[in-house]
Amino acid sequence: MTTGEDRDSRHERIAWDHALHEERVLNERSGLFLVAEAMLLVFYATINATASRTSLRLFTVAGLLMSCLWTILSSRQARDLTDSAAILKDVSPFYSTYVSKREREGHFRKWDRPILVFALPALVGLVWLVLLLTGTGILGL
Repeated sequence: MTTGEDRDSRHERIAWDHALHEERVLNERSGLFLVAEAMLLVFYATINATASRTSLRLFTVAGLLMSCLWTILSSRQARDLTDSAAILKDVSPFYSTYVSKREREGHFRKWDRPILVFALPALVGLVWLVLLLTGTGILGL
């Protein structure tokens, strides 16, 4: 028979593992999308001189859609991470103390997730949008 302390320790360990999993998925997915977008941009630059305007427009639309998909998936994963971190905070005295101390000191870390989830995909999407508008003649750069 397990004691209450053993059960609490097990719940804390499960919550900790789950929060780490959610964070890992968010970071790995963001890295995957960033590499994929970089490869698309390099490919676009490589074929720019030889492809038709229509092909380039379709390629830029695909890149823009990929940036939107990146934002949607990252946003969902960030919510999952927020939920699992809240549960971890409830069951782990160490994590609760750590988060409270970090929040009191006002670290820059509060911007890590918004940058990863929203700013980075938005900047890449902006690059695709500029390429699309330039390729259609709307933006005369």
